[in-house]
Amino acid sequence: MTLLLTQTPVGPDLSTVDGWQEWVTSSPPQRPSQPRLRGFRAMSEEDRLEFDLARLAWHADFGLIKTPDVRDAHRLMRQQLLANLFMPPGKPRPGALLDGLPTLGKTTILQHFGRAIELEMRHARELRRVAVAPHDRWVPVVHLTLLGIRRSRASTSSCSGSTATSRRRSTRRTG
Repeated sequence: MTLLLTQTPVGPDLSTVDGWQEWVTSSPPQRPSQPRLRGFRAMSEEDRLEFDLARLAWHADFGLIKTPDVRDAHRLMRQQLLANLFMPPGKPRPGALLDGLPTLGKTTILQHFGRAIELEMRHARELRRVAVAPHDRWVPVVHLTLLGIRRSRASTSSCSGSTATSRRRSTRRTG
């Protein structure tokens, strides 16, 4: 067995077209088979390390948990995307802003939304049998990382509180 520690534990670079498309088209990690206790105890030290690393890889990337907040964010972004599709030429297309404190999952939500949209668009192209020339760089989704302005927690809290209130009010009006 190849020892996983010799492999580079970094996924594709999502800031490049090739890295993004590799991630979009990649398969999720396979859940490692779970040996019986006797088989686990009989493993060599190298086999056990390989097994433990495969389990860690599985748990580190078994997919996005679709909580109600994630589903709501994806639904709202899909509505915005569809509204922009029917906007007349020359009119400004309204955007969306996802703001919050670090490590809350904003980038993850957007990446998984972009991945789902790109896979849908690829599937639609296949159904319509749209040929893509080998030199054609068809890129339906672009992932950009924007560096934000750092704010203190106090100002962020007061801003996020007012945003949540206005979002609740607008949700009542539209839905």
